[in-house]
Amino acid sequence: MSMAQLPPLHSPPPRPSVASTPPSVPLDVHPPPASFSAFPSDASFAHLLPIFEALQHSASTFPSRPRAEIDMLRDEMVSLKQAYRAAPGLGREDPWLRQLTDVGELVYGQICKGMDVRSALENLQMELPVSDVRSIIKSFGEDHDWQKALCVFEWARRQENFCTEGLVSAILQVLGKESQIAAACKLCDGLIEDGHELDVYAYTALLSAYSRSRKYNEATVLFTKMQEEGCMPNLVTYNVMLDMYCRQGHSWQAFKCLFNKMREQGITPDNYTYNTLISACAKHSACEEASKTLQEMKSAGCIPDRVTYNALLDVYGKSGRPKEAKDVLKEMERRGFFPNIVTYNELIAAYGRAGLYHEASAFMDAMKKKGITPDVYTFTSLVTAFSKAGMAKKALETFQKMKESRCAPNRVVFNALIDMYGQKAEFEKMMLMVEEMKACNCAPDIVTWNTLLNSFSQHGLHSQVTQVFEDMRRVGHEPDNSTFNILIETYGRLGSAEQALGVYKAMLRASCCPDISTFNVLLASVAREGLWKIGEGLLQEMQMRKFQPNAISYASLLNAYAVSGYAEGINRIACDISAGVLERQGTILKALVSSYSKCGMVEEAESAFSKLQEEEMDLIVFNSLISAYGKKGLVDKALETFELMSRNKIQPSSVTYNSLMSMYSRDGLYRKAEQLIAEMKSAGVEPDVVSYNTLLLAYSRHGHMDEASRIFAEMLRAGIKPDKITYNTIAHSYALNGMFSEALNVIQYMRRNGVKPGETTYTFVVDSYCRKGRFEEAAALLRRIEGRETFYKQLYKRFLKFQEATTG
Repeated sequence: MSMAQLPPLHSPPPRPSVASTPPSVPLDVHPPPASFSAFPSDASFAHLLPIFEALQHSASTFPSRPRAEIDMLRDEMVSLKQAYRAAPGLGREDPWLRQLTDVGELVYGQICKGMDVRSALENLQMELPVSDVRSIIKSFGEDHDWQKALCVFEWARRQENFCTEGLVSAILQVLGKESQIAAACKLCDGLIEDGHELDVYAYTALLSAYSRSRKYNEATVLFTKMQEEGCMPNLVTYNVMLDMYCRQGHSWQAFKCLFNKMREQGITPDNYTYNTLISACAKHSACEEASKTLQEMKSAGCIPDRVTYNALLDVYGKSGRPKEAKDVLKEMERRGFFPNIVTYNELIAAYGRAGLYHEASAFMDAMKKKGITPDVYTFTSLVTAFSKAGMAKKALETFQKMKESRCAPNRVVFNALIDMYGQKAEFEKMMLMVEEMKACNCAPDIVTWNTLLNSFSQHGLHSQVTQVFEDMRRVGHEPDNSTFNILIETYGRLGSAEQALGVYKAMLRASCCPDISTFNVLLASVAREGLWKIGEGLLQEMQMRKFQPNAISYASLLNAYAVSGYAEGINRIACDISAGVLERQGTILKALVSSYSKCGMVEEAESAFSKLQEEEMDLIVFNSLISAYGKKGLVDKALETFELMSRNKIQPSSVTYNSLMSMYSRDGLYRKAEQLIAEMKSAGVEPDVVSYNTLLLAYSRHGHMDEASRIFAEMLRAGIKPDKITYNTIAHSYALNGMFSEALNVIQYMRRNGVKPGETTYTFVVDSYCRKGRFEEAAALLRRIEGRETFYKQLYKRFLKFQEATTG
């Protein structure tokens, strides 16, 4: 059949008249009933008979066809009965199928029985209404058969009177749900080239497709473009954009900006809009904003539904406020919305996050009593809660119950258990869990890969991070925001802010939108190197991207100022807090105490400390202040602060004791320093390598090498592995005391124990030789490392300067 012979698309044809209908056939035939719990009876097909009568009466309007072909078409009625039983789609409840006309049912039945889409449509000798084309496209979409849906649309597009209304949005929705973005974009480009304009429904469908596929930048560009072309967004468009903002983790300010723009255009928000806003609050732990949004929703005449209350439960749950979550449950029940499985799952998750594991388990018992069977999400919430708390036994017991309940563990459960083992550095068990995950036909997703990356990164296993990243790319997983954030943090810990910034640029090239976590890990990376100017630039970029810097952001910037000794920057933030420009938050005040302490600005540190509430005082703050007092030799104040810790029931850490030991060491009170080792052990705090290094320095700097050797032996007996600082301290002390053979023996001992001597190690010994005028021995040592160490040339120049200064 040529293209010219194809019937045009138009509205559904009228039913046959009474005169042309046999009296035995009912005229008022309805679409299939709402329930398809049983297969249609033979009578359900009686309504197809008028089609064939109409075909006979209207034969003159079609090319002449043999009688046999019309009989074959009549036989389709009988075959269609079998299609209901055998084909996907016709035997199930589908609202789109119920809307089909008789002609549409015939075409759909033929395709479901295996006929090629193009053949079924082009052999059609009747007009197919636009509504049928749309319903068939949507029905194939429900079956996840986007190829057939696209074939139907392309057929419709070739018709002479092709009408885009309703069809374009329908096919774009199908392609979007199946992540066929390239096909969707190609289709839209082709339509525009053919002179068709996309309407608001088509744009909205394409926006939704972009959002589903995490193509957020493209969605944002398209949202602007549609308005530039005069197509104004409607309520659904704004809801899609708000949902996308929620997926992206946009700031609350960005949400309000878009919401206000929507209202300025005269669009009234609906329940979906408000529910999305409340859900967004969960990502930011913005409880007050969620409460205000609920009140605004009620004032606007929108009645909160079960989705609203479940979203509120999520907000309070993620904010670690289980009491408020329980209050929401009470209001929910008071308004007639009885808890469902989602409600209980949110409550269990809320209490689990707050560390109230017994209460979380009690909610599962309560839901069982009400006849609600725990589902995969119930078990997932409990396993996740126990896993995050490091309660491996409870987590694995719940995991076993889950499997016994025939709830197939999902990726979230496996990811939680993988993370639990990763946090505990039990990497062998972690990888065995990955294997079990695969054995359960649960393929690792991007969260799994990110969990593995983060586990190795947290424990400084950077080569494993690189290996996992390469494996992840090899199996086809592209990095997402979390991946990039982990890589940035990894390089930051390595002290390579330059590489961290390089990862950030790669993130932008990959069209991944940075979130507030991205900027915070970047700020932490540059802070470690004291790059405060870059830090200030990042803060400005955050604001440009509509992210409001939070307390963690300012704490990192303060650390950058402290590392570089830039007191003016620290004072500037302190002034902003005093002037009310910045909110007085415990996190920032604690960072102020730490920053002033690092810079030796004791009075300023004390001032910031005095503004802290008692509950805001933590171990880090006390350690910072004790360290500052110790460095200034303010022994009494350091000890007073130590006593204050005890009164506030804050358990000292090894860092606390190490700061006090360092303070005694500077004053030559090495015996008192050693006494602290015994105090640490009695307090249940194990001395670490820093503790022993501090004590070694205390004895050796005062020439007590015998005592230093004793401490070194104790260190080995305690199972503490010496590091480069340990060996450098001993070698330096021997060299300063002219005991060069002992110093060289230490260097050899380092190598034998897998610790490579560095530039500092050799500099100590060479300088000591030179200061004692023993240049030949210094030169001999240098010849020994020539060609083996990268720092040889720099050290040799230093040696020559010493020699010239002495002989000159």
